[in-house]
Amino acid sequence: MITRNFNINEKDVISNVTKAISEIFKGEKPIIISIGTDLSIGDSLGPIVGTLLKERGTDCFIYGALSNPVTAKDVENVKEFIASTHRGAKTLVIDAGIGEAQEVGKIKISPIELKPGIGVNKNLPAIGDASIIGIVAEKSRANYKFLNLTRLSPVYKMARYIACGIANYIDQCDYKKTKAL
Repeated sequence: MITRNFNINEKDVISNVTKAISEIFKGEKPIIISIGTDLSIGDSLGPIVGTLLKERGTDCFIYGALSNPVTAKDVENVKEFIASTHRGAKTLVIDAGIGEAQEVGKIKISPIELKPGIGVNKNLPAIGDASIIGIVAEKSRANYKFLNLTRLSPVYKMARYIACGIANYIDQCDYKKTKAL
């Protein structure tokens, strides 16, 4: 599978997110790792997704939420924890990203690991088996400034769509498991 891109203004964005996740994980429930912080609106996408999934009662392991975020500095520790606690489990990582002006508002789903912080020149270890990146701001020399000046409304809308897509996929996994019994 190649990277899929969906704009948050597309009609079927939630079902497209669900389908893309399904193509990657093929019925297997991933562990969700939502990276980011609530200290910056632009970087809050991951923790908002984690919070929405937890509030909904989504039946999977979720690391990272507004109340207990997984920040960029936590990535290495979380990666080690998941490797020792959930041996062999697949992981789906969600993070905010920056891109070209025409990419803002896009959700990018990839069947590859995520290198968090790359857009703001951080050198962190890669994490995950697949990733969802929500492009929340335009790339610039002062990336941190744009992440801090990002509007909450589109970030929250994107987070809702991502969380709904993930939850729909997890529900399908539970349905298939129940149906097989």
